Amino acid sequence: MEIDGNIISQVTASMGGLHLLGRLDRCQLQGLSATREEVGALIDRVAGICNECGLTVVANTSHFFGPDAVTVAICLAESHLSFHTWPELGRVYLD
Repeated sequence: MEIDGNIISQVTASMGGLHLLGRLDRCQLQGLSATREEVGALIDRVAGICNECGLTVVANTSHFFGPDAVTVAICLAESHLSFHTWPELGRVYLD
């Protein structure tokens, strides 16, 4: 499905859950891009949002691609959340 030019895929898992995949284009990535030194703060910010939504963060990992692109994966007791930023394209991939 496409929403405002962004591609969102919806996959219903066999266990009855909902799995969303997305490609967001034309993003202003100031809040999601990070330098190597800022990746920890970015993870803390996303983990805090997960907690505010009632989700339980159990682990996280990230990889810095530089100069400001990152991949972040957060393991949740309920599921997972990951995103990959492409600042030079104004794009974020979500899972």
